[in-house]
Amino acid sequence: SSMVSGTAITDTFGGAVTVAPGAAPTFFDLTYTRVPQSACVRLASSIQGQSIQGVAVNGTALPNPVTVASAAGACATKPNTIIWTSK
Repeated sequence: SSMVSGTAITDTFGGAVTVAPGAAPTFFDLTYTRVPQSACVRLASSIQGQSIQGVAVNGTALPNPVTVASAAGACATKPNTIIWTSK
């Protein structure tokens, strides 16, 4: 299926994908919405690297590096929102 709906970008779960300026001038936030619990844990704990400055799930900042256990604690059974802050 298409990952573009009109002028919006969507993730594979049908949620919105947004890119917005981050808190620091050289950072940006990549947000995925409507992420199911099983995918939330996997995505939050596996998308890391030098450019990722932080990960938040449902408004909770996770420790860096994100572990499977910390991601599992933040990912709810309902659809989740993940924000990666990158530079």
